[in-house]
Amino acid sequence: MEHGVERKRYELCSRLHVKEKEKIMFYNYLKIIMRNLIKNKSFSFINLIGLSIGLASSILILLWVQDELSYDSFNRNADQIHRVVTEMNYGESTKKFATTPGPLAEALKNEIPEIQSFSRIHNGGRRLVKYKDKKILIDRVLFTDENFFTMFSFQEISGFKNIRMDKSSVILTEENVKKFFGDENPVGKTINIDEMGDLKVAGVLKNLPSNSHLQFDIIA
Repeated sequence: MEHGVERKRYELCSRLHVKEKEKIMFYNYLKIIMRNLIKNKSFSFINLIGLSIGLASSILILLWVQDELSYDSFNRNADQIHRVVTEMNYGESTKKFATTPGPLAEALKNEIPEIQSFSRIHNGGRRLVKYKDKKILIDRVLFTDENFFTMFSFQEISGFKNIRMDKSSVILTEENVKKFFGDENPVGKTINIDEMGDLKVAGVLKNLPSNSHLQFDIIA
């Protein structure tokens, strides 16, 4: 019994002794490092600056790569959504354009059974939008097919669920609702868009995420 107690005391003392030695060694190494830094100020300064720049650059590159890889990942079916492009050859060079003829979508769906759905998107450019006495030039107006929101997962404002579009309706982003309607509920109200006429507001979307390659103010 006494032998066991003495052994435990010895093990405890040994552990404390080792920890104390490690602590002393750490402080000694720290003193040596500080002495070398003070002794070779110019060399130490260059090393520290180089290390800082390297770390900062690595962090910025990592953040940039993370941001690039996150694009459009908020869509529920992101891995099943593909963009069709046009590839044109000019002699030895090849160029790709994110534009295709309108009828191509229906033709592809008929020819390729794996295609479940499609949505065509046309950039309508800048349009003058009117509501009562307000006239505002909106920069990003998109024209899309009715099933646009079954493919893409842009968030609707709470209370305006299951947005459905037709040729006489439009969808506004939250930011643009504030410009025209303030705190009013815009759903059901009519706005006038240049060259399109009177259209009814069918719903409101939250401001678009920055990591979406589709950026718009109004969808019609």
